[in-house]
Amino acid sequence: NAWVIVHSGVKSGQRVLDIGGASTPFSFHLADQGCRTTVLDNDWGNCGTIYNANHAAREMGWKLNAVDADAGRRFPFADASFDRVFSICTIEHMPSDVRRGMMREVGRVLAPGGIAGITFCYDPNHRVLTVDKGLRFGYRKKFMADVVEPSGLEIYGNPELIDFAEEPGFLGTIFLAKK
Repeated sequence: NAWVIVHSGVKSGQRVLDIGGASTPFSFHLADQGCRTTVLDNDWGNCGTIYNANHAAREMGWKLNAVDADAGRRFPFADASFDRVFSICTIEHMPSDVRRGMMREVGRVLAPGGIAGITFCYDPNHRVLTVDKGLRFGYRKKFMADVVEPSGLEIYGNPELIDFAEEPGFLGTIFLAKK
């Protein structure tokens, strides 16, 4: 989380979207730092994550609004609505077609000059995943097809995407920029 915040250049007052982060320390930190934070998450099973995020925001006086919506569908925001878009360990839980749709939406809602920070993991033993086992740079063709290409954004920072991790696991971060 700290790596993504530091290297994305997020600043107080920026319009920030966090995909999949309702009631997380990450979205609360962004709001506490003065970002106008919107969280898009799905309150699967009605467990209260959206309610809790909005309640915490009211109590703390943060500019944070959590929206109950499916990241696999069109986002309920206008084009170029956000200066920064984040998704922390969410995208690897989606099938490829849903990932691609989400990344198209990331590219659509990110403002020119904006940066998206996406973290993800790969675990061949992960029992929750039913479609694949996540993402990693070592499977470059799949990674590019599922994440970078649908977004229409450019890799920001090191474009080599080197995968040093041995099996079984991998944790990665990519930054994408909109010109």
